[in-house]
Amino acid sequence: MPSSTQRRKRAANRARTALPQRHRPTSSQRLARRGLVILGIVISLSLVVALVATFTATSTGTPAPTTPSQTDPNQLIARVTANPDDSSAVGNLADYYYQTGQYPQALALYQRYLLLQPNDPRPHVSVGVLLLNNGDVSGAQSQFTQALALNPAADIAAQAHLGLGNAYVALKPPRLPDALSEYQKASNLDPSGTVGDEARSRLIALQQQLGSGTVTVIVPTGAPSGSSAAPTVGPTGTP
Repeated sequence: MPSSTQRRKRAANRARTALPQRHRPTSSQRLARRGLVILGIVISLSLVVALVATFTATSTGTPAPTTPSQTDPNQLIARVTANPDDSSAVGNLADYYYQTGQYPQALALYQRYLLLQPNDPRPHVSVGVLLLNNGDVSGAQSQFTQALALNPAADIAAQAHLGLGNAYVALKPPRLPDALSEYQKASNLDPSGTVGDEARSRLIALQQQLGSGTVTVIVPTGAPSGSSAAPTVGPTGTP
């Protein structure tokens, strides 16, 4: 009869036999598991890179797409060529020509602008300055008068009065009392600006000449003065 020790050994052997057997994975299974691990690593790295890129773009800011410049002459020329009735482009291109000293082109475009926006006082003053500089005194006088008839803002009115004073001085014979009056109006409308300064300078010089009994007619020559009597028209006639 088996001893108690032998019985315990047999019971232990039966228990081990009842346990499921562990099988070693085949080579294909090992490769599949390795592939899954590698794929997981790649996906994790991709997520990290995406998160870093998102954080960088958020923290530094992504440059916004640029818009075409409103003062690019090539773009303005293209716009005016495509649509000659585009008053904004016509006015901006006139400004560009004026500011770069291309006065004949500026004059033509300002006149074109006035056909589109006749009630804008600012280009009337610009055209008046250019006409006066070309020797067309009566044409300049008409433009300054039209600008004032449109009840412009004080700065434009001051420029128109200054231009009108210059036109009166340039007449043959000059209308000096009228010129004095226009210079005084320009000075009053612009008490601390460049237009008012020029008006006061001309006013004092003209008063001195009249007081001495010797009158020297001062006719504007050379390039128009952009700081005083040469305002420019903005898009659709806005300052």
